[in-house]
Amino acid sequence: MTDSRTAILADIAAALRRPSPHHHQAPAPPPGPGVPIDWSDPVGVFEKRFTEVGGHWHHPPTRALVLDAVLTIVRQHDARAVLVAEDRPGLLDSLRLAESLRQQGVQVARRLDDRNRADDFEVMITGVDAALAETGTLAFMISPGQGRLATIVCPVHVVLLERARVVRGLGEFLTLAKPLLASGEVSGSFLVTGPSRTGDIELTLTVGVHGPGTIHVVLVD
Repeated sequence: MTDSRTAILADIAAALRRPSPHHHQAPAPPPGPGVPIDWSDPVGVFEKRFTEVGGHWHHPPTRALVLDAVLTIVRQHDARAVLVAEDRPGLLDSLRLAESLRQQGVQVARRLDDRNRADDFEVMITGVDAALAETGTLAFMISPGQGRLATIVCPVHVVLLERARVVRGLGEFLTLAKPLLASGEVSGSFLVTGPSRTGDIELTLTVGVHGPGTIHVVLVD
């Protein structure tokens, strides 16, 4: 028993001495309670925190250029098929994103079914209900029967974020979500902070195992 315990502790000590790969570094912790945050620009705070946790930030100068930004991301990842989710806020439909991508020769589906399997899509595009500036977190609310599969099945997640949906932190988001949950308009919510990360007992951090390994946010003014 003593020899086994010694061997286990030696393995742990060796793992602690091994440097982690740069692109698999754990995200920086949020500012502590004593660190002031400049709330005059909540979007700027969110951008800083979101990129610190491994996200990719895009800000087209006009709303008309949002499609160009999305198309550039799709082509950057060599995606032949894209899942454009049916988002509760309705932003994707208002931008006619699915139709515009089809016109550019991209194969587009709006939902997963017997004809559209998850493995067929390299990129998924969604809206978002809120963005928590304090931690760079994306908050999604689920309509009854909708589920959250669309946000986890593809290796690349592109999120279209309206400026008005940026809130300071979890407290403000819960204030927004509470009446929707109470009325039954939404059945649940979940939070996403950066790409999916998984750590094992040897402290090796792996990205993209249980969800998207790459997350892009496109700000829509």
